[in-house]
Amino acid sequence: MLPAELRVLIADNIRELARDRDKSLNIVADLAGIQRSAFYRALGGQQAMTTDRLAKSAEVLEVPPHQLLVPPAAAGMDELALRRDARVAANPEDE
Repeated sequence: MLPAELRVLIADNIRELARDRDKSLNIVADLAGIQRSAFYRALGGQQAMTTDRLAKSAEVLEVPPHQLLVPPAAAGMDELALRRDARVAANPEDE
């Protein structure tokens, strides 16, 4: 998996888990102790998600950190894959 694809996967997983837990992304960032601007840059692919931020986000979302690195199972996977492919295609310099 290319770095750009991994960044999109992590961002999609964080968004989906936050939504499933009725937490806004602002709340996730605040509870994780991450500056909102840095958190949103990481979710938008403009900045890498550090391992510390990944671990803190996972803790807030009550999942093991590795769960943010794997594609979601079952239902929404096709839609997420299409969005991920579109984002990667929009930023080919990251490949």
